Amino acid sequence: MKITKEFTIDLAHRLSNHPGKCINVHGHTYKIQVTIEWDINQESGMVMDFGEFKKVKDRCNEYRDHRYLYKEWDLVGEYLSEKWFNTYEFSHQPTAEHMAEYLKDIVAKLYKIKDENITIRIYETPTSYAQA
Repeated sequence: MKITKEFTIDLAHRLSNHPGKCINVHGHTYKIQVTIEWDINQESGMVMDFGEFKKVKDRCNEYRDHRYLYKEWDLVGEYLSEKWFNTYEFSHQPTAEHMAEYLKDIVAKLYKIKDENITIRIYETPTSYAQA
């Protein structure tokens, strides 16, 4: 059985090595879908209570909502951090692809389940997404 919870988060970023306009600072309202595949618990009748997904959203919002997400050595991110703006230093280019992989790891650790039982879909725009 698969269950999915969807939520949104607002972030700004730039792709420091992008050959086009994404090298500039810009923002997105990311739509995030977290899907977990697991057996139905016969006692509860559920895979998991949907309320449990709040942990994922809270974890994302804690350090990332309404922030500038940047890869280390991004001078824009370093400058904003020094000026006390809300930033989050990310270990990779802040693409939807890397964010999906990162979130998949967070979900696996939060619920102590295998990666193969988790699907993360992050929409950067209403018509474009990355899936891990």
